[in-house]
Amino acid sequence: MTKNQFIEEVASAAKIIESFKGIPAGVLKNAKGIAVLHVSKVAVGISERHGHGIVVSRLPEEGALPATWSAPAAIHTSGWGAGEQVGIEVEDLVFVLNTEKAVSAFAKGHNWTVGTDVSIAAGPLGAAAEFDGTVREFSSIYTYSHAKGLFAGVAVEIGGINQRSVINAEAYGVGTTGEQILNGVIERPDWADVLYQALKTKEFGEE
Repeated sequence: MTKNQFIEEVASAAKIIESFKGIPAGVLKNAKGIAVLHVSKVAVGISERHGHGIVVSRLPEEGALPATWSAPAAIHTSGWGAGEQVGIEVEDLVFVLNTEKAVSAFAKGHNWTVGTDVSIAAGPLGAAAEFDGTVREFSSIYTYSHAKGLFAGVAVEIGGINQRSVINAEAYGVGTTGEQILNGVIERPDWADVLYQALKTKEFGEE
């Protein structure tokens, strides 16, 4: 993947965020980070899934400057499963990272299995789910998903999420790590403005 393709992927992530209805504005306002993945899954007994996307973290306030989002880091996911299952499915996923530990898990350069290092749960929906900041401690990560395709069955699955080091180096320079990007060491690129605008729109409850 080239830098231009990554820029297109960031724009795609913005569209995915905009397409999700019902995510409470309060959930996003309290988030420490946001990850977006586009995942494909194929199964005939044994399943394989592969996906790619981006993750950003919320950087702390600096003096009079308000908190802001980091530059986007490229991530991917892969895994397999076994069970009574068949079909093809394409899924868009939004992960709301509620804790610093969750952000750190997504920043690692090696595989991380969802649900092992941090707790994960389906995210609350709709205006009725607005809450104060204490509720986000119930789970380190909230997930929201849109799936398309024909898929049936159940399975035991394993997999992980990984930084795409080559893509991050292509976008920001050789040697750039996910930790540097999500910690704010790398300056926010202008080409990611479409993503920040999508997040801002959702944070303020505008559909």
